[in-house]
Amino acid sequence: MLRSRFDRDLRVLNNQLLEVGLLLETSLESIVKVLKDYDMESFKSIEAAEEEVDKLTRKIERHCLKILYRHQHVAVDLRKVSSALNMITDMERISDQTLDISEIAMLFRGRDIKEEPRHIVEMVSKCIKIVNKSVTSFINKDVDLAKEVVKDDDHIDELFLCVRDEVISIIYNDKKNVEQAIDYLMIAKYLERIADHAVNISEWVIFNITGEYKNSQLI
Repeated sequence: MLRSRFDRDLRVLNNQLLEVGLLLETSLESIVKVLKDYDMESFKSIEAAEEEVDKLTRKIERHCLKILYRHQHVAVDLRKVSSALNMITDMERISDQTLDISEIAMLFRGRDIKEEPRHIVEMVSKCIKIVNKSVTSFINKDVDLAKEVVKDDDHIDELFLCVRDEVISIIYNDKKNVEQAIDYLMIAKYLERIADHAVNISEWVIFNITGEYKNSQLI
């Protein structure tokens, strides 16, 4: 009976994390439209998703604490709960940074865009994929997929350096475009951080499955 309830509680936790993951992916996809068209509806959908992620974060935290309280006797299985508590922190930050990006992008609305760094949209695309992989690796208990995320992050770091160099070039060639160029650099930095949070999620996925965290055996 107790085991059955524990399994049911874990299924609920799984579904809640999946719901947050889907919200993150949808928001990240909306960023492309905000960056390209400064679309107000897409911006509002990101705002709404961020509020929903905040609510779900609190809900998941409460649910995890209830599981810990109810099922102290299954300590090894509780790796999943401790992983989820850490993962949801990174998921919430991804949501926050997605909104930060769209707020900066909406500042461009109605302004004359002189030059956009070529690698920004590619960074968004890679972030969508890396977040999707991190959440999927958790749902499917896929260690290999989680490890792929760590490797994918290196490519996003390289893209950030490309954007940085493009911004330097834009500023050098057009001193009147400094503010706009710096805004793009901030967007790229937020994207880099989103990828870092996806890596954190994947590291907790590996811990959940193996008990190993960052190449050290914890449990």
